Amino acid sequence: MDENKSYTDVTKEISLEDDALKDELLSVEKKEKKIKRMGMKKSIILVSVSILLIAALIAGYMIWGNNDQPSDENKKVLYDYKETGISKISIQNNVSNETVVLTSFMNGTKEEWNIEGQKYDDVNQSAIKSLTTYATYLESKYIVEFSNMNLREYGLESPQAVVEIVAKDNSKVTIDVGKEYGSNEGTYVRVRGIDEIYIVHDYYRSAFTTERAHMLTLPSLSKTTLSAQIVSIIDKNRTQVTLAYVPDAIYGTDAWHLIQPTNSATNATAVDSLFSNIDSFALTSYYAQSVGEDIEKYGFIQPVLELQSFDIDNKMLDHLIIGNECEETEDTRYCIILHDGQEIKDATVYLVKKDQLSLLSANPANLANPYLLSININWLRSGKITIGKNVYEITIDRQLRYDDAGNVLLDTDGVETTTNTYYINGKKLDELQFKHFYSTLLFLQIEGIVDKDAPKGESMLKYELDVEIPITDSKTGVTTNRPMQYIGNYRLVSDGFAVLESNQSEHPVFTVRTTSIQQVITALELLLEGRMPTN
Repeated sequence: MDENKSYTDVTKEISLEDDALKDELLSVEKKEKKIKRMGMKKSIILVSVSILLIAALIAGYMIWGNNDQPSDENKKVLYDYKETGISKISIQNNVSNETVVLTSFMNGTKEEWNIEGQKYDDVNQSAIKSLTTYATYLESKYIVEFSNMNLREYGLESPQAVVEIVAKDNSKVTIDVGKEYGSNEGTYVRVRGIDEIYIVHDYYRSAFTTERAHMLTLPSLSKTTLSAQIVSIIDKNRTQVTLAYVPDAIYGTDAWHLIQPTNSATNATAVDSLFSNIDSFALTSYYAQSVGEDIEKYGFIQPVLELQSFDIDNKMLDHLIIGNECEETEDTRYCIILHDGQEIKDATVYLVKKDQLSLLSANPANLANPYLLSININWLRSGKITIGKNVYEITIDRQLRYDDAGNVLLDTDGVETTTNTYYINGKKLDELQFKHFYSTLLFLQIEGIVDKDAPKGESMLKYELDVEIPITDSKTGVTTNRPMQYIGNYRLVSDGFAVLESNQSEHPVFTVRTTSIQQVITALELLLEGRMPTN
């Protein structure tokens, strides 16, 4: 019989006359089917069991990890000093490329810390105390198998910091601080002399890579922003801008005024912004204990920027000097802050980011009131405008206004009202047209600045205005008129600009576009023709 035939095939070829034989063969066929079905069931069961085993292995891996995961079975305290048990902490911070040595001492009954090479008064005790807390006690979260082959993997071949802690009994421990484990879950560390690698809290890496600057209370310009009455800022070209808090020339109340490079009222918003910048100016880090004989090296002989401030008694508050670029870092410069009576050679050297210089930018054209002539038309009594050889005399006839009972009418501010008639060279003018012409003269605006010694050409327009300014005494409430004269002359300094010479300013530096002055001249011509637009 062909061995490859099934029992079913055999039954088809054999004559089944014998019932007993027939029944026997059918029984064999049924058994074969039963065996096949059982085989299928076993296969299904085996596959199911295999899937369950794989799932269990994955779950076990997820729960217990593999052999490379840290174990927390053997947590241990790496060192534990009493609160006052440490005498010195040396930190080689490879992140900021600096070494900081902290030493402890008893200040009466209180333990304090100092940084070697640093004045005690400049040390931020709160910041140091936080750091020394981590130096006092170190416990591992996990233990990782030690291998010289995986030091690089853990960031311990070139550690971020090397910390040596010396106890008061002269025992010491040295720690290598590696890279971060997980996502802020911890930090790899190694204790010298122990062939184990530990994972500790990530706070330790943050503490032991703290920059020296953050351990210090760095000087600021707060004295200037709190108490200054005079502030001078000098740029690399030795151009000086000086602000003084002095009585206003008109009202007598104190306000910030430019006194260099010229005398001028200021833009209050711009001055507030400058002082806000001065307040936010910040040194970056400590550099050297003193300048010593290296004044030229640091660039303090010809600095790129200086700020000097003085109080009401003319006593110096701050003297900031910013010098050369730092040799070690391209984005910083050397700087010092001197106080009254201190010499440069004795000053502590700090570093400051270059972008901080922009905070102290002081452009007179930006700080000044942009409108060079701020004379209310109601103050005007008479005047004269000269254009070339032509002189235009302004006269005003002011008549008080009365109500039906014969009382002088007052405006909302309690000032007497008048009916005004304006004349130029005796010609009566439309009041509304004259006011629009006058506004073009008032609104001539600062567009730039020139050196005070810049050569000046011919006059484009000159004005002489006689005014009476009402001044109210703050104590008595009595208002009196103060007579004053304003004289200004716009003289060419280039094809596009003219500089204003004024009896209100010592040196002419502010420029106005010649096209703006030409608009005033054109407006005067239209006024005299009665065609001055009033909208």
